[in-house]
Amino acid sequence: MPVFDYLFHLPAILKIALVFSGLLLALRLRVTLELALLAGGVLLDLWAGRGVLQTIRDLGGGFLDTELWMLLLMTLLILEVARFMTARENADELLNLTVRLGGSHGRMVSIMALPAVIGLVPMPAGARFSAPFVEQMAAQRDPAWKTVVNYWFRHLWEYWWPLYPGVMLAATLFQLNVSRFTAVQFLYTPWAVLVGYLLLVRPHRRELQVDLSALPPSQGRQAIVLAPLVTVLAAIFLLPLLPGPWRGPATAATKLLPAILGLAVAMGIVFADELRAARRTHATCWWPSTFGTATTNKRSLGVFLSLIGVMLFKHLLDCSGLLGGAAHQLNAAHVPAMLAVMLLPFVAGLVTGLAVGFIGTAFPFVITLMHAPDSGLTPLATLFLAYGCGYVGLLLSPVHLCLLLSREYFQAPFRGVYRLLALPTLLVLLFSLAGYAVFTWLGM
Repeated sequence: MPVFDYLFHLPAILKIALVFSGLLLALRLRVTLELALLAGGVLLDLWAGRGVLQTIRDLGGGFLDTELWMLLLMTLLILEVARFMTARENADELLNLTVRLGGSHGRMVSIMALPAVIGLVPMPAGARFSAPFVEQMAAQRDPAWKTVVNYWFRHLWEYWWPLYPGVMLAATLFQLNVSRFTAVQFLYTPWAVLVGYLLLVRPHRRELQVDLSALPPSQGRQAIVLAPLVTVLAAIFLLPLLPGPWRGPATAATKLLPAILGLAVAMGIVFADELRAARRTHATCWWPSTFGTATTNKRSLGVFLSLIGVMLFKHLLDCSGLLGGAAHQLNAAHVPAMLAVMLLPFVAGLVTGLAVGFIGTAFPFVITLMHAPDSGLTPLATLFLAYGCGYVGLLLSPVHLCLLLSREYFQAPFRGVYRLLALPTLLVLLFSLAGYAVFTWLGM
């Protein structure tokens, strides 16, 4: 058989693994992320047998995807609102508040709490929102450490928090009510907090101590500084309860529109406050000089290009159908059920960088395996193991938007980031296995 035919007929999971390895190698060779992702997506589509013309159509469809443009708009708004909230005097107000609440360990508490609070909002690339706060609280630390701290504590809730679409999808697929699903999956959050504290934050607790007497006095701006964040939270929580387009079929618009509207109102608050400040010094000022600066610099351009690369890669991966093919091939090869339950979600999470990605592609096959005769799999044990392994893949995914944008902000090398992520994610994986063993023993 010619070499070309041999390569074309490789198993789907091996094709994915080879392209993914090539992607990592390209990043190691300092190929820009967006180019590496675009090349990887095109190669996957071609290798799946889509043909050159269809691959070009698929690529064009990726550029026309509504979700891509809505995410770009959302990212633009996030950058501008985050610039306002982390401007020196505003950041000092927030840090003053959180540090005082935490006492002498207030800085250590804040560096964990602020990303975690923002993580309650199911906002794509939300780690970019919290990154400037981590920068303010740990300005002298290693960029990779700041990246991982921000990234880790931003992702404490997606194991069970019902506002995340992936959580609701997983509960639906496993036919569990939300309260039962939450009661099981909530176990991950205190474990993740403990792991993050012991491995990432506690070793630096002395450096993060603060002298409360040295804190500057509050300028009374805490309410106006918090107003944009409160507005976004209110929009995401409350708008879906009201009549509107967000209550229609699950599309990019219905998923992202509440957050975009909340961010747009937050932008109005930012503009009004900065305009008042500008008019105090320039009576005829009609546009604050700082407004819009967050989206016009070189770093922001890199953020937008990375976002485009990730979304095109995901679109081409979906078009290729290789993830579904990999699941079918593993099932047909009679891979041990427990191993398949671990491997399918992990690979899907690693390749897509999305909870919805590993749940939507891998969980239907996991559930089929669970119901197979003599599988030995029980529902809650299977859920706990599959979700944990998928989430570990998601946390390690180099195409995960939060990781990309957090790393981009701190200018941290991938190698340093993964060195710090390795042990925490391994402990989450071991916790998944322990939970699986306990739930299996209980027959649950």
